[in-house]
Amino acid sequence: MAKVVKNSETKSKGGSKKGERRGGRQKGTPNKKTLEFVKALGSFDPLEELKNICCNTDKDDLKAHICLNLLKYIYPQRKAVEIDAVDIKLPVVKIKGL
Repeated sequence: MAKVVKNSETKSKGGSKKGERRGGRQKGTPNKKTLEFVKALGSFDPLEELKNICCNTDKDDLKAHICLNLLKYIYPQRKAVEIDAVDIKLPVVKIKGL
């Protein structure tokens, strides 16, 4: 358990106040690795390149693969729905001759 240091003069807890930031990167500032990656890409845009490949190819399987990979960046992935099999009531079908 962490110790809370109290200031003897003000009798308050140490640390930053709610919503206050002290030190570190400002909100929205990219880290060094992200900056290096963006510089290395230069003017190359992977999304634009995929769009060009998709528009200029006759291979349907390649188009489908590109589209499926890009879908997750446009639409949220749906969560699996659980069905409780106990609550499902199926109709009873009688077969003649059995």
